[in-house]
Amino acid sequence: MILLIWGCSSDDAQTEAVDQDNQVSQAQANERQNDIDEIQEMLTEAITRWRHGDVSVLYDLEFEYFRYETSFDEYVELNQVKYANADTVISITVKDVVFFEQDSADAAVQIMFIGPSWDTTYQHDSYRVYYENDRWIRPYVSHPTLAARFKENRLRADSAAAAEAEGEDW
Repeated sequence: MILLIWGCSSDDAQTEAVDQDNQVSQAQANERQNDIDEIQEMLTEAITRWRHGDVSVLYDLEFEYFRYETSFDEYVELNQVKYANADTVISITVKDVVFFEQDSADAAVQIMFIGPSWDTTYQHDSYRVYYENDRWIRPYVSHPTLAARFKENRLRADSAAAAEAEGEDW
């Protein structure tokens, strides 16, 4: 007796696995494109408001720990902020973004300046941006190391509060 088994279940399984991988890859690509769009919007809003003298946008883009520790009035008195201006910057365009796993990215940007004789010049730069509290930020004064410590301490405090609320000893 010869038993013949005919079918392509192995091929079907491979095709299904490839399709699933493609769907995951496409979803990740869409998510990354959304992130790039959000980074561009954040930079555009920041430079537009700053160019018109609104430094509160810079304060809004600082890490949470810094805004917790430093009032806006104190912030605007910092030399880094007090003497900064963006009156010649016309636009910042995101050209490429490299994402990191720790909720940060490097955005390669092109900055367009307009000179006193209305001539335009371009400068290329790289900005480190961070994802904090469901939005992308580009801190001007604050530091990521201190932000990480603040976040870690907050998680510990939240954990302790949750344990206390449940009546657990820790």
